[in-house]
Amino acid sequence: MQDKNTRSSFLGIFKSIFTALIGLQSSRMHERNVTQGQPTLYIFTSIVVLAFIIVALVGLVQLILRLTGA
Repeated sequence: MQDKNTRSSFLGIFKSIFTALIGLQSSRMHERNVTQGQPTLYIFTSIVVLAFIIVALVGLVQLILRLTGA
């Protein structure tokens, strides 16, 4: 049961970070994150998500530049 709760909380953290990044996080979810969340877990997950987005954007730009011959 512990593994399921851990996985659920990780997915909840990921969902919360993703919705906050695109500007769709509800005030209820924000309040829950502030009162019940572990700050280090949110910070670590946010850094990983942002690093993934940056790498994906750099890769996309490189692909476009290569395809256009620039």
